[in-house]
Amino acid sequence: MPDVYIGTFYERAERLKFLTTLRKAPELPRISVRRIMDTDEYAHYEGTAAFLKETKAGVKRIEGTLLLTNKKLQFVAERGPGSQKVLYNNVSQVRQVDETTILLQVEQGGGGGRYDVADAEVIVLLIHQASRRWKGHLVSLKEKSTTLDVSEHIKVAVRQRDQGKCRICGYTDPYIEFDHVIPRSKGGPNTIENIQLLCRGCNRKKSDKLYL
Repeated sequence: MPDVYIGTFYERAERLKFLTTLRKAPELPRISVRRIMDTDEYAHYEGTAAFLKETKAGVKRIEGTLLLTNKKLQFVAERGPGSQKVLYNNVSQVRQVDETTILLQVEQGGGGGRYDVADAEVIVLLIHQASRRWKGHLVSLKEKSTTLDVSEHIKVAVRQRDQGKCRICGYTDPYIEFDHVIPRSKGGPNTIENIQLLCRGCNRKKSDKLYL
């Protein structure tokens, strides 16, 4: 068998192994970059790319750098306007057009369109994985906000707003309680707007209903 075929076979095998590992890995690889990011943000990929901007005159190629973090996709134009930033929760779809082109679709705003990248298959996989993880993280935060105890600073603010009185009957009860306007069981968060003071009697009557 000619060496060229052997080389191609092993290259494809190694590539398939890499993609499989990337799909199954519990965490995406992290890299160091010289860019300002949030304290809880880290990068997964950085490489040269081009944003293929659709114009009336045709397609304008904007050269730059593509950065994928755990929070967003960011394209930094090499010069002039053309930089793009897309939060993963705004990504509706990303797919491979050909070996070096991806199509990114967004829910709203800018950043959607075609990008010319070094390896479209890898970039699509990275965006899929990072987006899925980030959206899962947001869901987890939302769930925690409805199950954790009400923080003390929120209790203080609610006491001041309600003047220590039951918001339903106005009674000042020694056993005043903190009630969720929208119950936790229905997804109500631990926010000042969703917490109210109720006397024990009114709180028992309201139970997990939205209204008494």
